[in-house]
Amino acid sequence: MKKILNNKGMGLPAVLGIIIFVVTSTAILLSFSYSQYLLIEANRQNNEEYINIKQEIEAACNILIRDEDFSASYLQDLSDYLDINISEYDTDILLITKTTDYDQEVRSYLNHSSSSNLISMGDELFSNDGLESSFELDPFLTPISVLSSYLSVFMDNKFPSLDYDETFDSFKDLLKYIDTISKNKTTYIEVKAKDIENQNNPTVYGNWYVDGNLEIDDNKNLTIQDGYVLFVDGNLEMGTASTISGNIVVDGDVNIVSKKKTSYIQGTIYTSGTITTDGNIVLGTSNRPTFIFSEENIIFKKTLSGYGYFLVNKFQVGKKSNVNIYGGVYANTIKNLESDEITVNNSLDEDDLYNFGVPTTVSYNTGDETGPTYIYTKPK
Repeated sequence: MKKILNNKGMGLPAVLGIIIFVVTSTAILLSFSYSQYLLIEANRQNNEEYINIKQEIEAACNILIRDEDFSASYLQDLSDYLDINISEYDTDILLITKTTDYDQEVRSYLNHSSSSNLISMGDELFSNDGLESSFELDPFLTPISVLSSYLSVFMDNKFPSLDYDETFDSFKDLLKYIDTISKNKTTYIEVKAKDIENQNNPTVYGNWYVDGNLEIDDNKNLTIQDGYVLFVDGNLEMGTASTISGNIVVDGDVNIVSKKKTSYIQGTIYTSGTITTDGNIVLGTSNRPTFIFSEENIIFKKTLSGYGYFLVNKFQVGKKSNVNIYGGVYANTIKNLESDEITVNNSLDEDDLYNFGVPTTVSYNTGDETGPTYIYTKPK
């Protein structure tokens, strides 16, 4: 202490200041670390709770299908027993829900009709813009049900010897199937992402399947030639000023980087994930509209124009976005889209849908002589 107090050393006030600074900084750091811990723990618990509720709802669906009792008293007893909510959504359709502690509602729909349900895409969906007060989206009309219906025709036409007789309720199961048949190299074949990415003009000219992420560089276009469907078991990343043409299935997210430039989507995209854009997007034409089917969200941050149809969980455009769409938006949640920004496309010809990678009809819950087949949507 003597050295510190003499003229050659550091004064006592300075020493105290340093001590206070160190103690205060340590306290702030500990406080920040603890806050981060609480946030991480809250997210972990929320995810864990979300997963548990999904399992509870799926268990309820399986119990209902097993017992085939849809009386009001039985539904109430099951609701009380599992601590979930079961209500009538529509004729022969039940809505099963439960809300997390963080106010996130998890829901599933169960159809217990004994008859076949057949949806005409042209008459019952695409003839609407989706914003009409009278329009109601069938909860069983989902991206995977649409894709599964399309593939039932596409695979038969493309590979008659395959004896294709498959239906899928998830993109994951579908891509597993594509991976399996690709091993035989008689129908689909697996190609490396680099086989497409390294082309000067990335073009798919075969029955190709990519196991992994696909990244297209700036100013390059991804073209899937007519008559083919590209399957990607991963994410799709499109660079600045790029174009997507043709039909593609992505089990992952789709990110379209535009920045201040314009990107074009002139094809059909099926995805299990979220589609995000950060720039100006131009959709298809009246002769070749764009179709996007996403199980999650679609987010357009700037301008959006052209001919397009969207079937999605949540559709969102920026608050200051300039939107002019001919087609339809069919979503559980629609944000910032005004009715005057979308117009029904009366020029759509249903006979062209197959070439666009879209089925003319979607069928589900077909009963036969052995009895009804009950189905439900995956809880989410």
